[in-house]
Amino acid sequence: MKLLKYGLPLLVVAIIAIVLISPGKQKNSSVVQTNESESKATDIAFGQTIDIEIQGQNHVRPGTTDYTAHNSNPPTSGDHYAQAPGWGVYKKEMSDLSAVHALEHGGIWISYQGSLDDESVKELKKIANSNAGAVIMSPRDENPAPIAIASWGKLMYLETPDTAIIKNFIDANKNNTHEPFAR
Repeated sequence: MKLLKYGLPLLVVAIIAIVLISPGKQKNSSVVQTNESESKATDIAFGQTIDIEIQGQNHVRPGTTDYTAHNSNPPTSGDHYAQAPGWGVYKKEMSDLSAVHALEHGGIWISYQGSLDDESVKELKKIANSNAGAVIMSPRDENPAPIAIASWGKLMYLETPDTAIIKNFIDANKNNTHEPFAR
């Protein structure tokens, strides 16, 4: 009798919890799967700006591993280093914790997978250089798409460079933060 009184309700609660907690595949193409265990997203709406929940703006010490995991790939807010990177084009990957500080200052981060072809990288460099003082650009192999454009709380993926779309993203999102220092 006690089993029916207590065991059955507990079993029902456990089943509901498992169903709610277990990860399912998103069907909405505007949602990008950014689970760290997946190296590449499967459902990406290319060329569309995605709103990402702001995680705060805590500073962490360089080299730390004690920080809150970011909620997007690449990150658009959250824990970051106290020292912001200089604006410009970087040939080597940049730490996410460094790049986020540029976003906090109102900047735009153009990142691309290292396998992106040279012509596409050159086109991205032109865009970055034409927005000096507001853009950082770097390779980033963890991107779930060939190109990612990020700002504070906003993210967009592209398969190939599209100057007009990237310029629109920059114009709409540059300095759209609590610390608008980008030029």
